[in-house]
Amino acid sequence: MFFTTLSMLFPIMYTKMGRKKFMENENRLELLKNITETPGITFADLKRELNLANGLVSYHLNELERRQYIKSIRYMGTRCFYKAGTKIILIDKKIDSIIENIGDNPGTTQSKISAEIKITKPTIKSRIDKLKKNGLISLIKKGSSQKITLTPDGEKKYQTLQQ
Repeated sequence: MFFTTLSMLFPIMYTKMGRKKFMENENRLELLKNITETPGITFADLKRELNLANGLVSYHLNELERRQYIKSIRYMGTRCFYKAGTKIILIDKKIDSIIENIGDNPGTTQSKISAEIKITKPTIKSRIDKLKKNGLISLIKKGSSQKITLTPDGEKKYQTLQQ
């Protein structure tokens, strides 16, 4: 009863903000621009770049993510931001070593990679799973083992590592 009386006295003033109006906010535009130009940028870097208060940055990032303009992931204790639709490949020296090994030895196996770059087999397996999920390698079953080769995207990554 109280809520009914209150709502009659004060009409609800909430309106759903349209997509165009949502993106008219200068802070949101600057955040999105920085995230697009620097994939994986952190909260602290965004705050420093734009010289905005914590609460303001946090609010606009949450809104951008809620409306699916951006996405974020937690990596090594830090939240990293990416434009929605960006394929996320985190910087990982072990993954880079594995890609280089596969590029140098097409058709290699997990055991050979483990022996050559001195990384444990469970670590190799988890990184191989990530590379496959991100479309950088393909696994071809040959007998009892799986041969690993780079996909075209994996070849591109391999070429950048060679430079």
